[in-house]
Amino acid sequence: DTNTTTTSTSRHLTRATMAAVAQQYYEEAAQNEQMGEDDGMYVNYQPLDNLQDQGVAVNDIQKLTDAGFHTIESVAHATVRKLSEVRGLSEAKVLKIKEIVKGMVQLEFQTAADALEARKNLVTLTTGSTELDKLLEGGIET
Repeated sequence: DTNTTTTSTSRHLTRATMAAVAQQYYEEAAQNEQMGEDDGMYVNYQPLDNLQDQGVAVNDIQKLTDAGFHTIESVAHATVRKLSEVRGLSEAKVLKIKEIVKGMVQLEFQTAADALEARKNLVTLTTGSTELDKLLEGGIET
């Protein structure tokens, strides 16, 4: 049982440490924003508490935090399957939360199906050379 307590304590300390680091980052980012500093690598992570403003219950936010999710971005990039593993969150709640965070975070990736659909609408310009167009598989993409 001592081993279980140690593991549980370590996990708790790790989560507490991650939350402290995230809080420090938010404070530094806010301070830099007020001072007008920009190092070119500025990323604005949103704390999970912002989900309250979108109607997500405080206890659901706490469940996500306990499971290791500390930012809205971490929830947005997690799979539905991974979020469904969070104890106490039903699949319906997970889908609702995913829908909410999708509107709060600009996701920079797309599924293969979306990429294929976008390529169907791709227009190519001819180079004037049929042999070069063959090499380029139709011409120059726009």
